[in-house]
Amino acid sequence: MYTGALLSYVGIGANLLHLSYVHEIAKKHGPIELITFSEKIPLILKSDPAFKNISFTNKYNKKFIDIFKFANFLRSKKLDKLYIFYPSVRLKIAGKLAGIPEVKCYPLFKKKKLHLVKAAQNFTKQVLNIDDCKTETKFFLSKEEKEKSSLFIKKEKKNIFIGASSSGPTNQWSIDNFIKLINKIKQKVNSHFFILVGKNEAAISEKIINEVGKKNATSIHDLAIDQIASIASCCDFYIGNDTFPHHICCQSSIPSIILLIDTPRAYSDYSKYQHQITPDNISLDDMTHGTRAGPDSIKVEKIFNKFLELLD
Repeated sequence: MYTGALLSYVGIGANLLHLSYVHEIAKKHGPIELITFSEKIPLILKSDPAFKNISFTNKYNKKFIDIFKFANFLRSKKLDKLYIFYPSVRLKIAGKLAGIPEVKCYPLFKKKKLHLVKAAQNFTKQVLNIDDCKTETKFFLSKEEKEKSSLFIKKEKKNIFIGASSSGPTNQWSIDNFIKLINKIKQKVNSHFFILVGKNEAAISEKIINEVGKKNATSIHDLAIDQIASIASCCDFYIGNDTFPHHICCQSSIPSIILLIDTPRAYSDYSKYQHQITPDNISLDDMTHGTRAGPDSIKVEKIFNKFLELLD
């Protein structure tokens, strides 16, 4: 019997926060077929033994006719069961048309205000008939990936991953704030910083490194995404915007300070290693897409004090 799980999310982070639930599926059924709409997930999770195969597709979710094309895609996987982590009539119909004997998805017509973590947890409990479903799991690295990452890690220092990139400009803490924070930390702690910015933001990374000192920081934006994920999983801390490496760090038991400026709490609300920081005038419950608090809305001192607290 061959089982599949479908994550119909494009964002890397949205896929990764479902990792513990697809692990539960694999725990019951053995290694599964993971199907994702996120192109980078097969690379990031390639060493995970929970997955017999990881398939990426983005071709079959645009038009009504694509239901039939997606059904053909699913049919080629020869699945006996399919768990769809989303309330989608279109995807469920495609699964049925593919001839998959058992297709499960979230309760239909309930997309509004969908809490990603709670919905995934409740769905997993229900379909597997289990009482306990952890929101945290393990991020797997191969021996080769560990060896490659160890070449970057400074063993005599605290290795801190700085997530200065984000999914959009409204989610970003200001670069000047990151520079001030790094300078404060390195004065207090023997540390090294791995700076991640977007692919087209090399100038930002260069500015940070020039300001904090080249011996104190390494730019990693031009590395392959699986190598970035590996380095993140080997660091001692994460500090930054809501970027995909923070999910890697949390699944690797690494304390993570996540700056929420324009991001719903659900994206960073499932692990004891997640420490959410919001602007002083906005509560965690009120934080959502559209908050747009601004790049200077969280004070450097607030992040620095939280770091010292976690350091102790």
